[in-house]
Amino acid sequence: MNKASSKLSPAEEKEAWRRHHIESLLEWADLPLTKKIQMLEEMEQVARSIHGGKLPPSPDEHEERTTL
Repeated sequence: MNKASSKLSPAEEKEAWRRHHIESLLEWADLPLTKKIQMLEEMEQVARSIHGGKLPPSPDEHEERTTL
């Protein structure tokens, strides 16, 4: 089979990605809240391990700053 003939056109590729993202969103929506929370906690643990145990502050997070 010719390599060029097996490629998707840009429009077909865009549609395939759109379908994939919709399917992913529907799967996520079907998960129970407890499972979503568990997944987020696991992602946080991974992020902490990458950053040496402490997460950098996010742009929307405001730390209380106290000076002694």
